[in-house]
Amino acid sequence: MLAFALWAGPYRLSQREAADLADANVTYLSTLAALTPEQRRQVALRQLTLSSIVNRNRPRREGCPSLIEQLKAATPDERLEAARAIGIRAVWEEMCVPILDEEPAA
Repeated sequence: MLAFALWAGPYRLSQREAADLADANVTYLSTLAALTPEQRRQVALRQLTLSSIVNRNRPRREGCPSLIEQLKAATPDERLEAARAIGIRAVWEEMCVPILDEEPAA
């Protein structure tokens, strides 16, 4: 959302400049820019994820395993390496917290 504000707000940076400054993904920024204000609100409230929108629109290649298939097939060491590459905060906030929010309290 910071990258979007830098791009759409009074600063008028290019999408690349805004993404670089906010340490964001340009694909996600351009996807966010194409959303309606209501969809952006849902993203800000974590009711909608940019990854689901980007992946829904991405063509699948025949024979190319999905990310889910790759993660299931990976060894614990490979998953740990992937988590380090992605970033622990991103794994927690984008992969774990949404699931925890779905589960009823015990």
